[in-house]
Amino acid sequence: MSLSKVFCTLVNGALKRANLKPIKIEEISKKIKLPAHSNRGILYLIENEKNNVNPYDGDRLNFIGSGKSADGLKRGIANSFKIQGNITLSKLIKEESEKYPSVKKFLKEITKA
Repeated sequence: MSLSKVFCTLVNGALKRANLKPIKIEEISKKIKLPAHSNRGILYLIENEKNNVNPYDGDRLNFIGSGKSADGLKRGIANSFKIQGNITLSKLIKEESEKYPSVKKFLKEITKA
């Protein structure tokens, strides 16, 4: 769905900064709907896809770990979710919120917290 598209865009930014190949957003969006993947969550799926496209150095970043490195990575992705001044992210969110009004509602809810 569209939330996965927005999240994958942020993840690809982190991968680019680490000189890793990006994951395919369309693949994640398709696979997250399947029971084998939806039950484990998007971070698990992203971890697998990242390693598939970066088989020799994908282990430099870990999205599903619980150590300081993984926590810092997750925090960095969360901090990169700054819409103001980010034309690409703003455009993506606008397009997706028009397709999926529930996304706009969800984003408003989580930004209030």
